Amino acid sequence: MQRLRTGAAAVRVSVIIPHLNQLDQARICLASLAAQDFPAEAVEILLVDNGSRVDLAPLQQAFPKVRMLTELKPGPGHARNTGAAAAKGELLLFIDADCRAHPGWITAAVAGLSQPGSKGVVGGDVRIDSAAPG
Repeated sequence: MQRLRTGAAAVRVSVIIPHLNQLDQARICLASLAAQDFPAEAVEILLVDNGSRVDLAPLQQAFPKVRMLTELKPGPGHARNTGAAAAKGELLLFIDADCRAHPGWITAAVAGLSQPGSKGVVGGDVRIDSAAPG
């Protein structure tokens, strides 16, 4: 992995999202990525559709800076690999379409990957988000 430059804006991050028939969840995920505390100009977002039967035009209209890709071979792993191959970032971050990122998610990932001795892989806390707490 290329050594990270100092200053968050110098780091180019690619966020890769596999997607299959989860339009509403993907909208929430993309909104959470748009609300990150990391400089937006240093981030590209790639949503890789994996054969959905839903129209993605509403997502593209709501999030015009998101790169929409297609992977027809079934499975989120194939979609992630397609996104990784198309990514332009120094760092690849993966999130699923039915997840939402904490506002400091990208910043925390970049910080973790910038630590001396980093092996290039970090993970984070995952919590279930319920629409009805009961």
